[in-house]
Amino acid sequence: MNIIKAFNLIQNDSFKKAFQYVGTIRQPRRGGFNLIELISDYYYRENFYSDIFAALLNPKSSHLENDLFLVLFLDLLNRIKAGEKIDKTNYINSIVVREEKRIDILIKGGRHAVIIENKINNAVDQPGQLVRYYNSMVQDGYEVDAIVYLTKDGNKTPSMEGWTDVDNSIIRSKLVNIAAYYILNVNDLVKGWLFPCQLYAKNMDAICVLRSLIDIITKNGEIMYEFKNFESLYRDLLVETTFEDVLKLTEFVSTQLAYQVSYEIIKHFEQDPLPFGSIHRAENTTVFTNWFFENVHIKMQCSFYFNKEKSKRFDVRVFAQNTDQSLLPKRIIDKIPDFVENNGLGYYRYYEFPEDLRLNEDGTCKVYNDLKDILSRFKSLDVLQDSK
Repeated sequence: MNIIKAFNLIQNDSFKKAFQYVGTIRQPRRGGFNLIELISDYYYRENFYSDIFAALLNPKSSHLENDLFLVLFLDLLNRIKAGEKIDKTNYINSIVVREEKRIDILIKGGRHAVIIENKINNAVDQPGQLVRYYNSMVQDGYEVDAIVYLTKDGNKTPSMEGWTDVDNSIIRSKLVNIAAYYILNVNDLVKGWLFPCQLYAKNMDAICVLRSLIDIITKNGEIMYEFKNFESLYRDLLVETTFEDVLKLTEFVSTQLAYQVSYEIIKHFEQDPLPFGSIHRAENTTVFTNWFFENVHIKMQCSFYFNKEKSKRFDVRVFAQNTDQSLLPKRIIDKIPDFVENNGLGYYRYYEFPEDLRLNEDGTCKVYNDLKDILSRFKSLDVLQDSK
């Protein structure tokens, strides 16, 4: 891939959209003990989520929160639902059941009902299933207040196969499409229901379940959001590049970024690298060299890494050239007490990229200030000799 082609590609709007999300909206995920994730064979199944949601919605469940979670769920429906709102007083002493009339979750309050169809893991619609559920409840004398269609990100819609015009009119008027998690939607299931449940719950067992549930749904939702941001870039790559170009794209970006980091450091210190005699760039590193102290050639190397294992690493290494590390003079080591020895390769100090290279108003940054301080410490040894 030539430089012009690569530059044009990364200027493409789809490229920018694909990567504008990283590091801005998404926050680093906490680690932690998540029971749902430990039993991963089950949380990929719709039934798994339906069982938990039904247990939370059921006022008589062992969560001991009475109808708190049900009321908060009805509040969410009323925020989303167009037209007439649900009268929550109809759901006092309500019953929540699973798989009655093959409905995933059915909430019954007096002669009122809410149907919940769970497609959180993108299960295929059965022909006419929502119409069948609705008609079945009406035949039993219930007024259906809402048909909740729960999907992973809110973009899946019910299959209308076999629907009549009357079916379409009725079902559409009752339909409430809810995303399990979508980062830009404040009324998804996580932010609109599960978070408020966790906030108002008092039972610690219920809170632990809610936290684990929020964590796993959010994690899966963030992954889907990243995939969607990548879609247009993927299409452009198929049209504009070869497979080899795609492989070389990351190499191009990392190489150019490493070069720029090195260039900026050299520009900042080339007028005064003392006690080192010179400063230059070598691949992804900036090297301070040509300083001989106690007959040992001392070097300081600043390296930037751009790969999976070291994706955010920038380090400064002080070492003795062409000698065993143990021969690095003790007086040098004493001047860098905040560095750590690394398997005989020299003494290192590690930084975060890009945070520690982010410029302040005066044009300095943490890395520049630390390098200036290190050079000052070395100068104080007053052993500068002629550069070789």
